[in-house]
Amino acid sequence: MSERPNNKPDADTQSQAARQSPKEMFDAGVRALSQVTGRTQRSYMCPQCLEMFPSFDKRADGRQLRPDHIPHEKLGLNLMAQVLTCSSCNHPAGSKWEQPATRRMNRIKALQGQIPMGALLKDGKNVVGADLTFDGSHINITPVPGRKRADNPNHFVNKPDSFKGSADSAFEYVPLDAARAYIRFAFLVGFAMFGYTYALNERCRTILRCLDEDGLDPTAFMKPTDLQSTEPPQSIGFLTAPDQLAGTFVVRFAESTVLAPLNGNDADMLATVIDQGVPDDEVVCEWWDYWPNRPCYDADFGRMLTPGPAGWRSND
Repeated sequence: MSERPNNKPDADTQSQAARQSPKEMFDAGVRALSQVTGRTQRSYMCPQCLEMFPSFDKRADGRQLRPDHIPHEKLGLNLMAQVLTCSSCNHPAGSKWEQPATRRMNRIKALQGQIPMGALLKDGKNVVGADLTFDGSHINITPVPGRKRADNPNHFVNKPDSFKGSADSAFEYVPLDAARAYIRFAFLVGFAMFGYTYALNERCRTILRCLDEDGLDPTAFMKPTDLQSTEPPQSIGFLTAPDQLAGTFVVRFAESTVLAPLNGNDADMLATVIDQGVPDDEVVCEWWDYWPNRPCYDADFGRMLTPGPAGWRSND
């Protein structure tokens, strides 16, 4: 993918700037909704389910707006944006998708040698708890006495080749559920940048079908990030080439990059193009000069139609 060096503010500065009070986020969302729809009634619309909330207080049906951190802090990544979503969208996302995404990140960090991977090693009736540390092509195994009622680690020391192992549950996850967390994050990043012009756009909303159990395959829209790239591993941009991918929204979350509809294909067509494959050297991306941090909502959605406008950094 063609690109050029970045000039973004440092991540710590952006993460601090992203913190807003719920009232500030509510008021900003009310103004953004009024600008797009012409509504005079003071209301905030949940960008995911499009339910209306006249205030930040709990509604009669028990639903309430809550701050949504993007990505979730448990992933160990820098905060890219913060918006309000309703409890019916926010809570299930945390319990169903963000936990698998966190476990996925744990496994990646373990395989990169950044943290040890907990495991249980078994040999017949003997069970030994251990920490596995990956170092290039080697795996270092350190027995941990007492883990999950494991037996004496000397069993492993005496006969290491006879044991078979399984990763601790903190490193096991369902790939589809983990991918859904990233898809949802990418959609909310788009909302933080472009507001309801984006959230109400039917083409853009097609990516949310990945959140349905019988909907689109979320892994189809995720690609490994080239960590050798000059662009920071957490970045936001859109594709301008090749033609079949032009207008695609790009959000990098460290080791994973999400491709989502913007001004080009809807999700169905985008999935087809991605599946067909496009050589990396033909892909051209323009990167946003900053993360949305505080929801800006008023970025010009029309800029997606013209390469190289103010606020975007060309990579040619």
